[in-house]
Amino acid sequence: MIFLHIGRHKTGTSSIQHYFKENHEFFVKRNLNYITDGKKSAFHHVPNTLREENYSKELMMDVNKQIRHETKDINKNFLYSSEAFQNCSPSKINQIFQNTGHELVVIAYFREPISYYISSYKQRVHNVYLIEDFSTYAKKHKSLTKYIEFYKKWEKSFSNIIVKNFDRSIFKNNNLIHDFISIVIPKVKYDDLPSNQSNKNILLSKNARMNSNPQLVINADDVKCSHGSSTGEIDQDALFYLRSRGIDYKAAKSILIHGFVSEIFDSADNLEIINYIKSDFDKWIEN
Repeated sequence: MIFLHIGRHKTGTSSIQHYFKENHEFFVKRNLNYITDGKKSAFHHVPNTLREENYSKELMMDVNKQIRHETKDINKNFLYSSEAFQNCSPSKINQIFQNTGHELVVIAYFREPISYYISSYKQRVHNVYLIEDFSTYAKKHKSLTKYIEFYKKWEKSFSNIIVKNFDRSIFKNNNLIHDFISIVIPKVKYDDLPSNQSNKNILLSKNARMNSNPQLVINADDVKCSHGSSTGEIDQDALFYLRSRGIDYKAAKSILIHGFVSEIFDSADNLEIINYIKSDFDKWIEN
């Protein structure tokens, strides 16, 4: 079986890709090969190439030959994941995976539109210092949440499509990685899965201190686990950039802090709790 993971926006795609890349041997032992572009964490090169208008039939044939070689073991399963799949013609993707002898299964997660726009907007502000109000941003990117149109387009070329809601409250064990693995390896023992813990902190004043003590509780004998911690100050280059765009120091600092904590807000499922915490947080930032 060949699984094609369409990495939709704001659905934890990078987390899934890094997890499978870092734990490649674990999954090989469980009959699942995760295919990537060499040392990279995903399968981006081919779908990115197919987005171009000048690719040839010869290229399509060469790619198909490469994929048939990679997946020649009919008794194993294979996983390809890329954000670039979503921008390709489904019929072209289908063609390059033809004649492998494997059943093709497409996997995609869709995020609730309002949640998507909020999370995406925060990320854009944090990463590229977007100077644009939320309403304008949402209108410009409304095509990204036309999920039914997207599904119907892929349905024309693939008969087996698994679509799941990106919602932590309904994930397997409330965990995206576990939820995804439940699709590609249904009988996996979750206590045996490799795990890692990350603790990130930011210092907001010269007198601030952070004592970080990551701890793991391991309930299995044969399992790979890791943890890490990082502590630092606000990125001065990012702060300078925002101020050079006419944003005053206080507002610029607020934008960067909000970007840092947005991951925490995104991880909560109860909107009432989120709004309560964000209200107190905003008041704290203002003062």
